Amino acid sequence: MNKRDFIKAGVVSSIALLSSPVWGKAVMNRKTKIFTLPTLPYTFESLEPQFDGRRLQELYTYHQQLNTRFNTEYQATGTPLRTVRDILRQPSHFSQRFIALSSEYLNYKIFWRSLSPNSSGRPSGDVQKAILSSFGSVENLKMTFSAQAVNCQDTDWLWLVDTRNQLSVVATSQTQNPFLRTLPDTQRGYPLLGIPLAYRGIRSNDDYLQAFWQVANWDTVTYKLKNSNQI
Repeated sequence: MNKRDFIKAGVVSSIALLSSPVWGKAVMNRKTKIFTLPTLPYTFESLEPQFDGRRLQELYTYHQQLNTRFNTEYQATGTPLRTVRDILRQPSHFSQRFIALSSEYLNYKIFWRSLSPNSSGRPSGDVQKAILSSFGSVENLKMTFSAQAVNCQDTDWLWLVDTRNQLSVVATSQTQNPFLRTLPDTQRGYPLLGIPLAYRGIRSNDDYLQAFWQVANWDTVTYKLKNSNQI
């Protein structure tokens, strides 16, 4: 392979990773039983000006710290589980502290997959049909997010979830995730998009959410909607 072909192959591989909707899954090494964070297929600066790159780096560093803490406590449970979702579906088997840690750890995993510098800006196909069926229009979906944010604490999260019957917008605390089986039915579902309100800073809810919609990863939503299963 010559230099030109080598560079071309690298570019194609990078584009494929960026466009793949499954890149964000945390992987557990079956030999070491350690969960690892995937390498993000975008730079934090590529999400500017909608999101501040330096602040995103801080959030990712925090997520790395959560990853270390999660693995330490997961190893202490001695329970063979394949995914973080398994933990949230069996909360009675674990301490409340570990459930809270698992939820927050998973929240950030979903957040990174919710972003894309190559966002189409609007949903299409089956996702658009589902939104129209559940909310009437994409604008109504955005208005529902904004209305929910008004009643949220600064540390809460907002989610677009699939409840199998329809799409819904729900809010949780930072130590809860819509997969958590002990949550009320009105807060549970298969999370398609997630965003932390703590990051909005001095911006208004509307400005913050408007920035989010400009980089929302609708390819991920399309993939998740096709593969969502019963909660």
